[in-house]
Amino acid sequence: MYAYAEIKGYQYRIAPGEEIQVPLFDISPGEKLEIAPLIAYYDGEKAIFGEACQGLSAKATVVSHGKSLRILVFRKKRRKDFRKRIGHRQGFTTIKIDEIVKAQEA
Repeated sequence: MYAYAEIKGYQYRIAPGEEIQVPLFDISPGEKLEIAPLIAYYDGEKAIFGEACQGLSAKATVVSHGKSLRILVFRKKRRKDFRKRIGHRQGFTTIKIDEIVKAQEA
């Protein structure tokens, strides 16, 4: 069983028990997070896409925060004695997918 979810503009393949790195959330480690709605869902027998997934959501727990590897940005203009080197480390949040649940029917 797995699903595809959109988190902060990026699409991720999620499955219960997996840990994934997503863009930085302002949530402390150990807190719960709900990801809804899902884009696609596959339960092993049939796949559900689009509006049929509106009732599905995923529950996750924030594991930790961190920074990715350094990316170096180097700029140079030839014959002008201009060189500039800048580094950047993007922040991320590691979350663990606990379960994929259907909406509670009233």
